[in-house]
Amino acid sequence: MQKTILESAIQPYLKLVHRNMELMKHLSVSPEIKPLTSGDAENPFRHAQACLAQLTQSSAVAMVMQGAFKNYTEFLLEISQTNMFAASQTQESLARVQDTLVRQGQAVVEAVAAEPVTVLVSTPAPEKRKDKEQVELQGA
Repeated sequence: MQKTILESAIQPYLKLVHRNMELMKHLSVSPEIKPLTSGDAENPFRHAQACLAQLTQSSAVAMVMQGAFKNYTEFLLEISQTNMFAASQTQESLARVQDTLVRQGQAVVEAVAAEPVTVLVSTPAPEKRKDKEQVELQGA
């Protein structure tokens, strides 16, 4: 089954979302990240600063950044391919429409040329004569 232009246009975005969700899933279950999720309820800001310092040195975050870079590179490649596909589909559609219109125009010209042409000319109705009215008025 042939994809429509809309389905082809949406596909790269759906793939990107799916790949990024997979990255976040791997990050959330990473052994390096799990201990950071249990927080300090009394001082969340201090806990956040400590977590941030550990995250910057984490290989899990580096893996996510590398994966995100790969995902967006693939996304841009797919988007460019989709745009090329849409452009080719549009050109093909325009060419088909143009061919159809040319064929229909030629058929009309041929049909008109083959039929004898009868031209109907309408002439204006003659004006009513007012003589009768004038006669009636004079006789009264």
